[in-house]
Amino acid sequence: STVAFNGNTSLEDLITTAVNNYNINFFGTTNQVNQQVAFGNVGGTIQFGDDQFDTILFSGGLVNPPGVASTRVAGTLSSGGLTSLSFDTLTVVEGSVATLETSGGDITIGTLTGEGGGTTESLIVDAGLTGSNGDVSIDTVSGATDGLFDLDITDAATIAFGPGTLTLPGTLTTSGTVSTTAFNSPVVIGSGNVAGTGTISITDTFTASGEVDINGPLAITNSLTISALGLDVVGDTTIGDGRTVIINAGSSGLTATGAVQGTLGGAVESLTINTGANGSVSIDELRGEAGSNGGGTSLNSVVIQDSSSVDIYEIN
Repeated sequence: STVAFNGNTSLEDLITTAVNNYNINFFGTTNQVNQQVAFGNVGGTIQFGDDQFDTILFSGGLVNPPGVASTRVAGTLSSGGLTSLSFDTLTVVEGSVATLETSGGDITIGTLTGEGGGTTESLIVDAGLTGSNGDVSIDTVSGATDGLFDLDITDAATIAFGPGTLTLPGTLTTSGTVSTTAFNSPVVIGSGNVAGTGTISITDTFTASGEVDINGPLAITNSLTISALGLDVVGDTTIGDGRTVIINAGSSGLTATGAVQGTLGGAVESLTINTGANGSVSIDELRGEAGSNGGGTSLNSVVIQDSSSVDIYEIN
């Protein structure tokens, strides 16, 4: 069975039962529920919007806990004030450009995916308000060439991916006032524009078929491989204590605007760079120890293979 709000809807509260299997649809152009809603229907689907111009506001926030119906979104789904949006599974409806937004509340997603019917989907996530940003956490991203293609996250206090794999054949974009971004699991994307005001950390394999731009301090915390058609880092790159890192950058090469450095601790670090016959390497500074200007011995080995040209402007 289905409960359908096909026209514009304004409710003070919405209470669902936990024992029945049914669908809930909000298909009006403008929809609002004032109290916090925790959906309890154990089966079926919950769908917010049937095109990208629909708006659905949960003034008190929205929770879709594990074990209940899966959630689908096509329009703009938002919460009021500092209230949060939380989903166990979220699917972007076929061909849609959907938006999740809060005014400083957190946005939490267990599994994010698209419908996969032949036309691509995109999701915009905005957890920011001037002076107050919420945290964005996504456990697993399951994109596809005929499904969820692009993901754009802006104005979050922190962004965290994992422990599930982040798979996205299009472009991953993070921007705005993001204090930290953490990639805590394998990443497989088409291209990336990752920016923020704080540290961007990579803890597992990071692979892109296109170019990746990282604007902010980069921390590589485990032994791993980063592969991309080209890699451009604006900010210092720090390799964690005792780690071995391989960077494979293709014909667009590697550009590191800032220091590439190790971490002083109980073990030394090593770095191997391979850009192939057509890719160049440009590094502002190779530094033995994070935060030093010479004298550190933590970054013990740097090997550059198969590069068309190498420019290193300072070694300490």
